[in-house]
Amino acid sequence: MPRGVLLAGLFLVATLLLPPALKAQGPELTVEPQAFPQGACLAYRATGFEPAEAVGLWFTRPDGSASAEGLPAVVRADNDGILIGSFCPPGTGATGRYALTAQGRVSARTAVVHFQLLPGDPLGVPAGGAVLFADPPRATVGQLVDLVGGGFQPGETLSLWLTLPDGSVRELDGGRTRDGTFLLPLDLAGLPPGSHGISAYGQRSRLRAVAPLEVLANP
Repeated sequence: MPRGVLLAGLFLVATLLLPPALKAQGPELTVEPQAFPQGACLAYRATGFEPAEAVGLWFTRPDGSASAEGLPAVVRADNDGILIGSFCPPGTGATGRYALTAQGRVSARTAVVHFQLLPGDPLGVPAGGAVLFADPPRATVGQLVDLVGGGFQPGETLSLWLTLPDGSVRELDGGRTRDGTFLLPLDLAGLPPGSHGISAYGQRSRLRAVAPLEVLANP
């Protein structure tokens, strides 16, 4: 038997007989849950890093841009090379498929896991007991529409949110009701074409109303 073949065979056998702790282990990263709505959080667990190694964390948005917002710049693995933590994506982040990445600062070992950010309710309360509509409900970018609501308490402060087609949320100027009704103009300048959602919330009554708004592109 050629010497090279014999040495290769002996090396393979020796590798297979190594204790599990001595075998090279790639890092693994898991999250729970793997799909959740805006405003919620996930738990992550990573293994396979060096003992007490500093590990960098960041996430990648659906459009490919990267950020560490809401994450510590560096965390440290424990003596077994494990790190555990939680992450709350920005509540106004775009919906879609995200990636969470962990990379060892010494070993350069890298682990990636994907999760899905679903549309959420930024107000966190059920709709009902009040009404809201956009007049007109379909308008072109740059036009003005009236937001008309009713069923709230007289003189109460309102919070208004606009949910864009990508799932991100934009806060609007609210104001106060008069006799429980309100009429506020909304300028569609700068808004992307597509299906939007409007939410109105009464700070005292805790009532919420929602309405659709279709923004059309300029001809």
